[in-house]
Amino acid sequence: MGVRGVLFDLDDTLLVDDAHVEACFLRVTANVDGAAGVAPGTVARSVRIRARELWRSSPYHALVMALGFSSWEGLAADFSGGHPSLHPLRQWVPTYRVESWTAGLEEFGATQHALDLATRYRSERRESYRLVADALDVVDAFRRAGWAVGIVTNGPPDLQREKLTATGLLSRVDAVAISGELGCGKPDAGIFESTLRRLEVEPSDALMVGDSVHRDMEGAASLSIPAVWCRNGRTDVRWPDSINSLTELLTRLELTSV
Repeated sequence: MGVRGVLFDLDDTLLVDDAHVEACFLRVTANVDGAAGVAPGTVARSVRIRARELWRSSPYHALVMALGFSSWEGLAADFSGGHPSLHPLRQWVPTYRVESWTAGLEEFGATQHALDLATRYRSERRESYRLVADALDVVDAFRRAGWAVGIVTNGPPDLQREKLTATGLLSRVDAVAISGELGCGKPDAGIFESTLRRLEVEPSDALMVGDSVHRDMEGAASLSIPAVWCRNGRTDVRWPDSINSLTELLTRLELTSV
């Protein structure tokens, strides 16, 4: 057997993402909910719906789908420092942000707050990144055991690099592959192959760990990379091999976190 390698997804595998996004939307729109006399979260839902509609109807929809960029990432990221294919998208997103917030606030008579809330959301979104509780311990355990460790993530280059640096993950891994930098994203085989080459690990000696069945599990399986699905509390069976915590993976592999 050659060098063993583990590939981790980032968002909602090593880093808390969906819950963080939701909390940011709720904080930013709370005052508008109150002024409009609607239930908490009503304005946030409206903004997210309008943002998603604009994202899907844009001339860049095929690109963002291929690279795995979500509409709420479009509300936060600059898309700087990435693949040349992102240049037109980067020029468009400032307009997209304001139009999304304006459309989402319109029915509540609050469009005058669109620019302010768009700016506040970006600030909230890009602060206080939080890792899954056992993320660093698990990454360190693999490194101590002699495994090469890589992160394979879809997302805007500036946003993902910011997360990796702020949480200390960047200095702890051997390779990082970001769809917005490479110009290809999971489940495309290219992003996995690029990471394995940098780690000098064969697919049969690698392990993919992630929370998306389509992008992480099926993407890895296309190269015959064994894959373990992070259930994150979900009870339905979506992939044959699954865990509910990263520590559970250590136990299975007989690795120790201390």
